[in-house]
Amino acid sequence: MAKKETKSIMNTKVIRALDIMQDIGVIVFGLGSVALVTWFVMCRYIFKTNFSAFDELISVAIFWFYYLGGSKASYDRVHIQADVVDILKNKRLVNLLKIVGSIVSLVVLSYLIYLAFDFAYWNLLAKTKTIVLKFPMCISQFSIFVGCCLMFLFDLIHLIDDIIAFRNTGKPVPAEK
Repeated sequence: MAKKETKSIMNTKVIRALDIMQDIGVIVFGLGSVALVTWFVMCRYIFKTNFSAFDELISVAIFWFYYLGGSKASYDRVHIQADVVDILKNKRLVNLLKIVGSIVSLVVLSYLIYLAFDFAYWNLLAKTKTIVLKFPMCISQFSIFVGCCLMFLFDLIHLIDDIIAFRNTGKPVPAEK
């Protein structure tokens, strides 16, 4: 008896394109952070000069790296978690608890999206800039909003998949003709 395969929204071209863009962002901002730290160390200890705008540049790279990495973990569903639920034998209960966890995650992310947008928008309106390079502060703070929005999207898709799995748990699998 073949198992019926369910399609996930995660397999659509748009979501896969978002995942590829996340991968590129994580690589670029991760390598950029390493390059900036290396440059700073070389300037300070080898060339005996001070690179005063280091913290302004590294904060942009690290913020984007961190929040794109968080959304990537949400996409892959590999956040740090206590998987005590998975040791349960009752698959229907396991799927129900995954649904509850996804709903809690979405509620928290909804509030974080609100706060992140408010924070970045306030800095945009206030026209706050960094001291040395005069970068708009909202460049790094907008990463919080983007990262939380992506996490929300992927968690919502996981919730839909969990609901489908819950509905299909315990039902007989139809035989192929």
